Amino acid sequence: MILDSVFTYCRKYIDYIKVLVCLIFALNLLRLSYKWTNHNFIGGEDENLVLNLNIFLNDFFEIESEEDFVMDQAVFINISNDKELINVKDNFGIPIGNRAITDRQKLIALIEAMQDKQKIAFFDIFFDPAHESAHDSLLNSKLTASKKIIIPSIIRNDSLIEPKFQGLIGLSSYDKTLFSNKFVKYTYLQNDSIPSVALLMHHLINDETIEKKGNYYFTGDTLCLNSLIIDHPIKSIHKYDNDLNYVYSELGADILDVMTPDEIQALVAEKIVLVGDYDDADFHQTIYGSIPGVIINYNSFLALKQHKHLVQKSQIYFLFMVYFLISMSILFDWDLYIRQKINHKLRKFKIFNYLNSSALLFNNVFIAILRNYIEIGVLVSGLSLLFYYLYGQYIEILGTSFIIGSVIVIRNYFTEKHAH
Repeated sequence: MILDSVFTYCRKYIDYIKVLVCLIFALNLLRLSYKWTNHNFIGGEDENLVLNLNIFLNDFFEIESEEDFVMDQAVFINISNDKELINVKDNFGIPIGNRAITDRQKLIALIEAMQDKQKIAFFDIFFDPAHESAHDSLLNSKLTASKKIIIPSIIRNDSLIEPKFQGLIGLSSYDKTLFSNKFVKYTYLQNDSIPSVALLMHHLINDETIEKKGNYYFTGDTLCLNSLIIDHPIKSIHKYDNDLNYVYSELGADILDVMTPDEIQALVAEKIVLVGDYDDADFHQTIYGSIPGVIINYNSFLALKQHKHLVQKSQIYFLFMVYFLISMSILFDWDLYIRQKINHKLRKFKIFNYLNSSALLFNNVFIAILRNYIEIGVLVSGLSLLFYYLYGQYIEILGTSFIIGSVIVIRNYFTEKHAH
């Protein structure tokens, strides 16, 4: 009797219950979408969307490149041709030969000449603890004394490796996609505690950072993303521009050997100084081609500077309403009604009739399920495209599509079972 009363009550208010379920589903999908977007994993469909969307927006809307503007804010210094030889020993301390490392004396000379007149400097050089130079002690003291020079730590074999020297240290790490092994996504706070080079630059220049509070990331009191797909304002860099002016300078030949300390200070004054390998040793594959690691870090800093990581309230409301309407369409069968209307229009196409006949051949199970997932994948991809156009951020596609597609498959299963 009690169960019958409960079922009778539920049937009476079934529509209200469905709306409540849709609200709960939309809120949880919103939470999962945020979590997945912050994950450094990225699938091939996200990678292709980023590349094709960027090309489409630039061509269709004739968006002006930011490259010239952001390059004017920085000084690019190449150290790939400035080397010194050091003795190398094996694990037992036995000498095994020599190795070329970045010339410590020239780095010291650059630091002394700049006199911290730069806005910030990033030396994209990993100072390996195993490498010993006669000038290590002096270089360490210069780096420690400066409050405007960042040096990188790295991740090797899933372990954090700190540099040999002290000073301002940020993590330099490049997450790759699962399918094409290309860099697409940059994580600012690694393991929720280790600041990246880009985040440290942003903190020192703009006095902002990212902190994790509970399950969410914040800049100040504003919700933000910790992991961003980088669009790369600077997609390539060459020694000379079209007018044969230097784009990047050699540390020794173009700066230390020919410029006075006053000229070097004037060159770097209130600029971001990016010291790294611009030739070939530190290039990383991206969806736009090979880009030097120092430029990837700079591009990632620019995304923070432009506040592309911040999540506005309008973004939350927009996504919640979209997810709520999608869940409503599933539970109230609006999507089935729309599909019937579309199918009626598509019957005149032979390919559509062929797919329908194939579905019938396989008892309308496998192909029907596959079609559901494909349709939702296209829908979420379109949603991600619209979201990027409105807010400059991407929505995670794979997980979101799988959840929505699975709900539709389950709904269809019980609908057909009930009909039989």
